Formats: sequence, structure tokens, C-alpha cells
Amino acid sequence: MKKIGFTFLFLIGLVDFLSGQTTPENAILLLNSGRMDVQTSFYWQLLSDNGQSLGFKSPGVWDVWSNPASLISFKRPYISLALKPGFRIDPANFYDVDGTIKRKMDNSIADYKTSATEVAYPQLSSSIGQKGGLFGFQLVYPVHGGVFAFEMGQPLFLSLNARNNGLATLIETRKSVGSRDMIIHLRIDALLQADLQLKASTYKLNYVRKVNEKLAVGGGVSKTKISAYFNGSANLNGIMETAGTEYVFNDPYDKRIDFDAGETNKLDQAAFLDFNGGGWDFHFGALYHAARSVVIGASYSRSAPVTLKGDMSVIQYKIPALNADALLSDDPNAELVEPTKLNLAKLTLTEPVENPVGDRIKINFPSSFGLQFSYQSLFFESTISLQKYFNRFGYDFLQDERYAELNYGLNLDLCFGTVKLSIGAIKGNIVHKKHGKIQSSSGLWVPHTSLEFAIFILRNYHFSSKLFASPTPGVGVKLGYFF
Repeated sequence: MKKIGFTFLFLIGLVDFLSGQTTPENAILLLNSGRMDVQTSFYWQLLSDNGQSLGFKSPGVWDVWSNPASLISFKRPYISLALKPGFRIDPANFYDVDGTIKRKMDNSIADYKTSATEVAYPQLSSSIGQKGGLFGFQLVYPVHGGVFAFEMGQPLFLSLNARNNGLATLIETRKSVGSRDMIIHLRIDALLQADLQLKASTYKLNYVRKVNEKLAVGGGVSKTKISAYFNGSANLNGIMETAGTEYVFNDPYDKRIDFDAGETNKLDQAAFLDFNGGGWDFHFGALYHAARSVVIGASYSRSAPVTLKGDMSVIQYKIPALNADALLSDDPNAELVEPTKLNLAKLTLTEPVENPVGDRIKINFPSSFGLQFSYQSLFFESTISLQKYFNRFGYDFLQDERYAELNYGLNLDLCFGTVKLSIGAIKGNIVHKKHGKIQSSSGLWVPHTSLEFAIFILRNYHFSSKLFASPTPGVGVKLGYFF
């Protein structure tokens, strides 16, 4: 999969990789980074769950919302909709993005600058936030000492939209021909675009029942549907020039190229992926009213891997003299341009690249076992939850695995009447495997926090709003009605 993005890496990340070059044969005469627009949206229910929580202190002692058995708190039929208003934040308001990019570019091209080098830093416009819309529905119905609940939700949403206009680069390389050196210029102009979306939807059916006045147990099953989509392209135009003669890429009338024999001078790139799939999960929990104001609980959630099936296609052409492996290698002696591979009679000759493609992706979600300890009075509650995670969260595609191996999590909920504060963190590792071998691994803590406010209107109408940062900021609104 790395070589699929060869041209993207060459153009966008050129200055990054040039720092590994040591040969004086290559020089950068022009690097115009153009304008880059990037928009990202992310939401993960594990960290920012509105879920079944009412957001306020109910009259009972069962408000341990991380446990499925807490549904026993509902005494009346209830219906609700969960909404997300759309919004965006510019990360440059909190972090010096432009300054970081400039410093990195300067350091990377320092050894390749000449007196004629022109550098234009990127005009970056970026935003992170959440996509607005309906993302949850809940129907709760108490019956004969138990409670049924049906829920629909969107536990995971990720989108990335990137556009680049005006990207241009000019590289000078030298090739020895007999007793003289030939100077060859390669210029490439590009228009780049990439759209990525990963979305999961769930449908849950739960049932909870009181075994006696001190014990409530329950659980349920859920169906998860996942879709993954990617569409990326690079519209490239390029020229090779030497000794005053220009050779143009993508020219179907170039007499130097023997198209009938299968030769080509195409340079455009494209990749497309569209996958869908689903799987079943189950969960259960128990709450025990140990003392007047104390409730303890245990819960277990099992999430099975989901295999997505679909279509994938990749179109890629490369210039033989440009070494894609050098862009992806840590070898300081690898050459970006290999002059010995230049065909002086056919400087714009390109060749297709055979990339691995597949018709399925495996998505893993973490399972977990949780313990809860809750103190609940009339207007205040405090709940400590400890989660032990199993499995992993990530993907396995074409023998390339990237995942978060979650270990454990700790969460504290504090509810003062109609205001609820949640803080916590998850400990894990970020792992990259290739062909079953670990390429990189690093530990991380993922903190999360949320603040929720809930009120009743005319006794039956329920409204709650929730602000969270986990790890990206977001806001949720829940509108409910008690019959």
C-alpha cells in the first residue's frame, strides 16, 4: 500500500524525504507548495458517548451508565433523539502550524538550495470538528419488572477531505555522457485531491430485569454496519528539458514514445476503494445495591472483528529514474533521482506500477470487562469505572496492520443534580505491523473529558447537552420525552 501513494509522497512530502539524500547530483531549483485545504471530522463513542445516560441524578440508585443494567433506572416509557450540531475549529488557533512547516522545510532542503532556488511555503487552511446531523435514537419501555430498550447510533465517524492547488517542483540533475555532463531539468505541476470516510452504525436491543431489590442484571445484542470509502487522484503535468529541448508528459502524439508497443508517457495517478460489511456483538452487566448509597457493578462487552468486502482499484505510473523506494527508505545513501536510469532518447517514458489490491478489509474493535463503584445520594453521585480492554482497534489490509492496542481505562463521573462531569483516560499502544512483523510501536495515553447539563421541561420533556474533548472537541444534544 505504501507505493500506491508514491506520487503523492513525491510531491507533498518531497522536502521531508530529501533530507536523506547525500548526492550533489540533485538540486532543487523551485519548490512551490501551493494551497492546501484539509478538513477533518472525527467521533468515537468509546470516548464521547451520549449513549443511554440521562445526564442527571435520577431518584433511584442505579445511575451507573457505563453498565447495561443501569437501564433499570427508567420507570416510564421514554423516546429520544441524539443530535450533533456541525462546527469546525482551526488548529492554527492553538498551535503554530505554519511555523512548524516552515522550519521543517528549511531544514530539509538546506543541502539542496542553490543561489537560484525559489521556495514558496504552503498556504494551509485546515479545520477539525464534527459533522452535524442525527446520530442516535433510543426507545425504552418498562414492562413486568424489566426494561426493554432499542437504540440506533453512530459509534464511529471519520472523514478527511484534502485539496491542493498550485503545487510545483523543479529538480535539476546531472548525467555524465562521455566526457561531458548533461544537465536535465524535471518540472511537475500537480492538482491533488483525497477524500476518505469511515462510518459505523449500530442497532442495539437490550433487556434488563431486577432479580431482587438489590440486584439488577441485563444485556443485549447489537448489529454493527461499517462502510469505508476512499477516492484520491493526482492530476500531474510535467516537462523534461535538456539542451534546450523539452519533452512533455501525457502527450499522446509524442513520436518518441512507441505507444503501439505498449510504451507510455502517462503521469496521472488515482486510487479508489469502496468497502462495506457488518457483524454482531453482545454485552451484559450486573449492578448490586450493596448499601444504602453504594452500588457496585460489573460489565462485559464482546466486539467481534468485522470483515468489509468491496472493490479497489489503483492506477499509477512512475518515472523510472525517480526512485520510489528512496522516498520510503531510511537509507541515507538512497538516491531520489538515479541519472543512470534516464533514457535520453525518451526522457518522458513512464511505466505502470503494479500495486497490490484486495477485496476485503478486517476491522477490529476492542472488547472490554469493566468494574464500577458508585456512591449515590439524593442529589449527588460519584462513580469510578475501571475498564480492561481486549483485542484491538484498527485494521488489517493487504498484510498491513495499524491498530491501537488498548490496555485499560479509568473514568470518574461526578453528578451534581442536573450537571455531570466525566474525566478519564485510556492507556494503550499504537502498533504498525507489516507481513506479521512489528515495524513500530509506541505507548500513549488518551485523555477524555465531558461536561453534561440536563433539565426537565413541563415534567415530561427531557433536554441534555454535552460538551466533550476526546481527543477532538465535540458537542451533542439529546431531546427526549417520558410518556
